Amino acid sequence: MLLSGAALAWAAPASALVPHFSPGVHDYVERCGPGTGPRGGQGWTFVRARAEYHVRCLPAGFPRWTVTRHGRPRAEWYLVTPKGRWVVLFDRRGTPVWWRSVAEGREPVSPTLLRDGNLAWYPSPGSHFGVLPQTGFEEHRLDGALVRRIRTVGVPTDVHELVELPSGHFLLEAYRPRRGADMRPFGGPANALVYDAEVQELTRAGRVVWRWSSRGHIALAETRRWWPDAVRIQRRLPVSTRTWDPIHINSLAADGNGLLISARHTDAIYRIDRRSGRVDWKLGGTPTARSLRIVGDPHYGLRDFGGQHDVRVLPDRTVTLYDNGSGRERPPRVLRFRIDAPHRTATLLEQLTYPPARRSSSQGSARRMAGGNWLVSWASEPYVTEMTPAGDVVRRLTFPDGAAYRAVPVPFGRLSAQRLRAAMDRMHPRGPAGAVYSR
Repeated sequence: MLLSGAALAWAAPASALVPHFSPGVHDYVERCGPGTGPRGGQGWTFVRARAEYHVRCLPAGFPRWTVTRHGRPRAEWYLVTPKGRWVVLFDRRGTPVWWRSVAEGREPVSPTLLRDGNLAWYPSPGSHFGVLPQTGFEEHRLDGALVRRIRTVGVPTDVHELVELPSGHFLLEAYRPRRGADMRPFGGPANALVYDAEVQELTRAGRVVWRWSSRGHIALAETRRWWPDAVRIQRRLPVSTRTWDPIHINSLAADGNGLLISARHTDAIYRIDRRSGRVDWKLGGTPTARSLRIVGDPHYGLRDFGGQHDVRVLPDRTVTLYDNGSGRERPPRVLRFRIDAPHRTATLLEQLTYPPARRSSSQGSARRMAGGNWLVSWASEPYVTEMTPAGDVVRRLTFPDGAAYRAVPVPFGRLSAQRLRAAMDRMHPRGPAGAVYSR
């Protein structure tokens, strides 16, 4: 019920709030029923002992989630896209404080916080990654306003990655079609349509200043383990619709004058020299002359990765990734390596697993934060966890309706609660000045 009057204040019943009311917690949500108060996204403030508390109604269709708390997190916010139409910023207690939905039939993927505080994501139609020319990343202000669309030039933009460089330029991925590939050595046709991996660096105005292609640098034979399944799937399709994705690039990381890429269908990470385009080293997958030897992983080292994702380079130059373990008959894991390129070794420094996450056929992310904690999306399983280096869970978000492709930690000081509340108020006005909602 809507009441008028500038002097009114409303003390929300503690049982209706998520989380339960506590004097030290100032942001809450509620699943408001019809006629009980503000509409989805709208909110109100109540005062208790001279302190303000902020409540916001969750919109219809907002994903279900639960929170498990065990310790003090290192991230102030978790940027997550649970399965569905939502981009969400959860606070360190696991409460959604900011969210945005995308158009029906789209699913936001690869959420990215840019340096100016804007957010970008790829509104995916859910299939045909990297081959739909009309789709690209969208950059939005926190108030929801569209700033720009960021697309690769001359080839459709891939869904997996947007990297903002210190120069303000962007790195994006693409899949470039190539006809006439001879797939007979791998069980395919003599004249196949394949998609090579491509990376482009674009200015903020959208001009290409650098590009790289996997063609001539990553051989089709490096996809060896994945070919039997790929051939079996393609043979079920009409001949005119058969396409081949031998590389499947799924993440990028800038590394000085080089670039790291993760290629799911070769089970490998590659470092590319940006000046020459050559592969400096390869970690995992089918052995080549550029392969590194894994040290310190006696159990899995000989079978290394399985469809890995989310390669990153830390300030100390160590390399992290999320190893799905796809097709390896083992659970997913989080890995950090020290690379010694002159001696051709990669030494395993950290490895984390999470027993409830038993499989991870695709997707997933692992981000190591200052102080050593990790934020991990276990992808095929419904969990996002912040964990200590010892593997103890600090926070766990569980999404019963579907996992988050990627989870990004936002460190303290990057975004304020006041800024997020104000942005939500602009997207979902609270109503007439001086009005409060009450039951």
